[in-house]
Amino acid sequence: MKRKSYDWFLPAILLFCIFGIRVTVIAQENVQRDLLEKAYQTKSYDHLATFFDNWQKALTDNEAEASDKWIKEAHQVFTALLGPSISSELGIKVSDPVLVLQGSLEKIGCVKRSNQSFKSGNLNETAYTIVDSAIAFRPRFQLENLTTVYLTEDYKLLMNDFLSNSIPNPFLFDSYEDLEGADTESESFESELDERMKRIDFLRKFTGNSFICYHLLSDEIVPLITIDEIIFDRRFRYAVMSYSCCMHGETVVLRKKGKEWIYDHFYEFWVE
Repeated sequence: MKRKSYDWFLPAILLFCIFGIRVTVIAQENVQRDLLEKAYQTKSYDHLATFFDNWQKALTDNEAEASDKWIKEAHQVFTALLGPSISSELGIKVSDPVLVLQGSLEKIGCVKRSNQSFKSGNLNETAYTIVDSAIAFRPRFQLENLTTVYLTEDYKLLMNDFLSNSIPNPFLFDSYEDLEGADTESESFESELDERMKRIDFLRKFTGNSFICYHLLSDEIVPLITIDEIIFDRRFRYAVMSYSCCMHGETVVLRKKGKEWIYDHFYEFWVE
């Protein structure tokens, strides 16, 4: 008698579990989307508080899940950036009740040789290799009375939909070409633009001004502070970090003192 083969059973169960998880995630997203809209329509800050609490609970930091030493150190660099000693050097002030943190990191690199160009912060004259890229990156940052949330792609889409970002924004200097085909004098355009401003104002009264930060080129909500790249030496003695703050940013050099990353010096300032 032939034995029945159940080789299909485990893959089927795995596929079912993955499908079930995705359905649950989509359901949670829809609940959040409806809750945010309900909060706005009823002008309920209790509902809005629940929305942000749900957001915070659904996406916790992933530092403990770091798959290698580079990602682990990158988390520590981000935490150091927003810490009081470095943030005061850079003029960054975290004071609003809600802070949006990045949900990904573009790249982590390692210099082939720790030379003077690297230590000065000049990455254009530094040879380095990419060790990690497009990382799911949710760094830990906690302060008393501060709600921190991570702007993943799903939440970026949710927030942009809520803010009615489909209409061209005439206040963005880099978006004038997008307005050529739009009737900016029409009542419907003015009404939609006014609605967007009302929604932004509703959020800002609860979250503070720094929550709503637009990138002018993409016309999207972005975190107040985003680390774009971190380049380390092999012994983690220095880190050259480029970060964005809405439409401007800096490249700075940090160095390791004991187990802590501390500010060394500023290299360059840039504006988009």
